[in-house]
Amino acid sequence: MGQEKRIRPSRNQFAKLISEVDGLCPLCQEELIVSRNGSTTNLSQAAHIYPHSPTVSEEELLKNVPRLSDDPESADNLIMLCHNCHHRFDNPRTVSDYMTLYNLKKKLTNWNTAREYYKKHSLEDDLVSLLGSIEAVDVEVNHQQLSYDVMTVREKMSKGASKSTIQQVIRDVRDYYLPIRAALVQMEHDAPGKSDLIAKQVSLFYSELNQKSLSQDEIYQVICDWFNRKTYQQYTPLIPIITAYYIQNCEVFSI
Repeated sequence: MGQEKRIRPSRNQFAKLISEVDGLCPLCQEELIVSRNGSTTNLSQAAHIYPHSPTVSEEELLKNVPRLSDDPESADNLIMLCHNCHHRFDNPRTVSDYMTLYNLKKKLTNWNTAREYYKKHSLEDDLVSLLGSIEAVDVEVNHQQLSYDVMTVREKMSKGASKSTIQQVIRDVRDYYLPIRAALVQMEHDAPGKSDLIAKQVSLFYSELNQKSLSQDEIYQVICDWFNRKTYQQYTPLIPIITAYYIQNCEVFSI
């Protein structure tokens, strides 16, 4: 292929592509930026998902595949890999490997697009207060038989959520729904309107995510990540629990 026609990513593009994969090769999880003995080494390479100047055989091989961009040099067609994974991807090029990187890049793009909404929605202090109250709950002592329709969760998450995600949400709702509701009642007593504000913010955030090409599993993961970042990662083990509550009792995955 014509190496002389390649365009190196700009510094900003490079930083964005590295950030997109969280600094790890998405295929083997090798660190792409390594610090050793006070010096930093870049082990990443920007791989073209669709070749920048395909050979005749590559054009024939990939003639029916979807493409992320009409411009092979677009950042939409680039993904950061380590040297070894980049070499294996190119030699030999296969439709299977192409579709793996195509789907991976599409997922990463959707995920990072969703993250752009984080800064628009501020509920840090209120959510930290709520999770602090939940953390104090002894589930073994306070657990009550919760009478609710499990099908509400199953029906809401019937369009793309994996079985394992659905089961986790059901377990978390079963064990924590009543303690969370009690904590919200107390919050509302102490500061009228706060619990309703959190619910509205969660619903708005979900509505914006729902306009993107995200699966229900991806939306669930993004909401968990949003909650975790908004609470400064102080309550990471509780994040799936509060997410499950808002799936059960809010407009998340409403049908």
